[in-house]
Amino acid sequence: MAKISDWAGTWQAQLPDLYIAHYALDYIAPGFASRQAWLADRRQRLVEPEYIKLRLLDFELVSLTEAEAVARFTLTYERPGYADETQKELVFSNRGGLWLISAENNLQVTPL
Repeated sequence: MAKISDWAGTWQAQLPDLYIAHYALDYIAPGFASRQAWLADRRQRLVEPEYIKLRLLDFELVSLTEAEAVARFTLTYERPGYADETQKELVFSNRGGLWLISAENNLQVTPL
């Protein structure tokens, strides 16, 4: 849960380099042709809004091994002009002792 809180904290603080550092180097988000396309999109979406507010609820550790951890939770996201609630799943992979996000899935998104 601390890893997820750190990740969300960098997102809410709109610190793209620290946010991106939570992801494995081979991570490519669904819907993007390349990591570079995803990085450009994330940087813009993190710094463009006047503010970002996040709230994390209902953590569930779905599985945990020495190599991988899967967590599900509810994330409430708000920025000027938009808000949603997302049921999210993060997959963390142990990369040389560092737990990095290797997959991110939005299981259900509800605009607010």
